[in-house]
Amino acid sequence: SGSRAKAGKTPIDDTGDALGRLHRVLRGVWREQVRVKSDFARKEADVIAMAASLQLLSTKVGAQRFAKTWLITSKGLTWLTEKDD
Repeated sequence: SGSRAKAGKTPIDDTGDALGRLHRVLRGVWREQVRVKSDFARKEADVIAMAASLQLLSTKVGAQRFAKTWLITSKGLTWLTEKDD
């Protein structure tokens, strides 16, 4: 009878403004290389996961090729420029 963590949906905005964090993450990835295992990526892992799920970020650089850095997608750039207006 071991205790098991319950699978469930935990909102990412418990500790702050999710859209503000998303904006900051996308801007950071766009302006400088953010390595997948960097301190920044670890700290913002929940927001990066959300952005990747929304196809705003990716590591994909080819048909079967992936980078070790996060890259902003065209959809991510569109989202970012719309929020900057």
